[in-house]
Amino acid sequence: MKILVRSAVLSAVIAAFATCSAQAQGSGGFEHVASYRSLGGLVATAVAPGPTPASQRVYASYLYDDITFDVIAINPRDGSAQVFHNPVPGEFGARNLAVAPNGDVYFGTLPHAHFMRLDSATRRIVDLGRPSASEEYIWDTTFGPDSKLYGVTYPQCRLVRYDPATTKLADLGRMDPTEKYGRWIVNGHDGYLYIGIGTAKANVAVFDTHTGQMREVLPRDAQIADTAEPYLGVDGKVYASVGNRLFTLSGFTIHEIDAKQHVSRLHDNTLKDGTRVTVSPDGILLLKDPGTGRETSLRIGYDGEPLQIFRITLGPNGSIYGSAILPARLVRVDLAAHKVDDIGLLGGGELYSLLAHNGRIAMGAYAGLSPLMSYDPMQSFHPASHGNPSFANFPGADEHWRPQAMIEGPDGLLYIGGTAGYGQLEGPLVAWDGRSAQATAYGNLIHNQSVVSLAVWRDEIVGGTTTEGGGGSHPTEKDAQVFFWTPATHKLLWSIVPVSGAAFVTDLIASRSGLVYGVAVQNTTHTLFVIDPQRREVLSTQILPFRSVPYNSVATDRRGTIWGLGGSGIFWIDDRSHRAVLAARSSLPITAGMVLQGRKIYFVSNSEVYCYERLAEDGR
Repeated sequence: MKILVRSAVLSAVIAAFATCSAQAQGSGGFEHVASYRSLGGLVATAVAPGPTPASQRVYASYLYDDITFDVIAINPRDGSAQVFHNPVPGEFGARNLAVAPNGDVYFGTLPHAHFMRLDSATRRIVDLGRPSASEEYIWDTTFGPDSKLYGVTYPQCRLVRYDPATTKLADLGRMDPTEKYGRWIVNGHDGYLYIGIGTAKANVAVFDTHTGQMREVLPRDAQIADTAEPYLGVDGKVYASVGNRLFTLSGFTIHEIDAKQHVSRLHDNTLKDGTRVTVSPDGILLLKDPGTGRETSLRIGYDGEPLQIFRITLGPNGSIYGSAILPARLVRVDLAAHKVDDIGLLGGGELYSLLAHNGRIAMGAYAGLSPLMSYDPMQSFHPASHGNPSFANFPGADEHWRPQAMIEGPDGLLYIGGTAGYGQLEGPLVAWDGRSAQATAYGNLIHNQSVVSLAVWRDEIVGGTTTEGGGGSHPTEKDAQVFFWTPATHKLLWSIVPVSGAAFVTDLIASRSGLVYGVAVQNTTHTLFVIDPQRREVLSTQILPFRSVPYNSVATDRRGTIWGLGGSGIFWIDDRSHRAVLAARSSLPITAGMVLQGRKIYFVSNSEVYCYERLAEDGR
């Protein structure tokens, strides 16, 4: 688990990092480069009573991945905001807000699935406890007709409950025997709750709040790899969409209707006078007059928190660029001024890979404006199909893939590999020239596995896979593999299992001696392996002393030495003994990287950017 770096203790953090003990080859130094603070991911909004009689507030929940969360109360008259901070260290998101019959605001959290209540009188959030010890996310919440708070969870797809009258918590059991995601929950105002389930097999569970009976009702032919999404229509009826199909629900009865009969959702975020309010991801409150339709905007008085930088790369102009996570804010690290500048918003997710290519920065995104984007740092930021960044797509693209690997191939094209989207197992290898709007995907490489690490060996592409698949999927394979693929004929040449039982291969890189190194991950064990492509065999393996490995964070310096990042230190690889040697141990977690520039290695610890400068003898 990554740790929180808060502004109040930043000086102590920097001092601790600067005194990291160096081990093995040399004793290079650590330097703090910059801190990043911005608005986190806007994940939920609701309208509820304000602090005085007849007043109202717009409540918004902001997620700061692996750091914390805030819920703010926005005054719709002037945009001023009251901030309610997370009371439980380790929780970093509240993806739902539910308004109780008495006007109180409740929600469920992640990654330890607490119920919480916002107490506007004491200006604090009250922790109500965990309704189920096995669960990590409470994805959605609602109040039922019995005035009890209900939530749906991950990873065991459970229905949980809190009774404000008695303060009792309850785990009401699994809603589906195999699926992991209870994603949406709707009060039908008819005594029933309607729950959307996925992702490998969509379904709708119905819960009778009077009898406690629960049953799944979606027809078998609609149970595709997706998540069903129930909602309350403006006509007061309950609907559920699955793929391109639409259903109506009443109790345990479900009927399919023509999708063209789509009924709009009931818009909850409406003030008493009918004004519709929307909070934008960039911190603007939009108010729409019900009579005239005129829209006005207010800047929200909230500056955010430290926000995690998820990935960095060296740009074509020598600057370091990166992406925040949830949301995908494109950023530039100003090394001279020691600050991180926001460039613009590229979606609600994050950029999993960035690479300088032909004077531009190629980017692969999860939940972004496009699966692939190309940015020219010398031009103004205006994302669009033919803007800057420009967008690229390919047949079968999934906005929820996680494109962890990106390299320039021996033919000058970019090659991208990513974990499949929700409920899926196979993610493709994608070829792209970095400029055009279209890319080409090559699938069916390794059965039921996704491509997550890439390297070049001579005129071939080397790929590493994962067995884990997208969120909510059900893995079928036992061993992640390394494969060799030729761009000349687009054919798989051969593959090998580097470490039996490993679920994930990362950090693939070819050495100057002609060998291929990589790291295989099996639970908490990380194993360095070396493959001789000519003999088509694994030469050796070594268990690494790292608690984690930031994915695909290896690079070769000008002398041919391979450098890499572990979660707890910086290492180099001895190409003669095929062993990883720890160059420096860090006292803070290394969460992302890397940029290798001369003797400097730039990396990230949550919201902080650091540099490690190697001594001349390091890695000799």
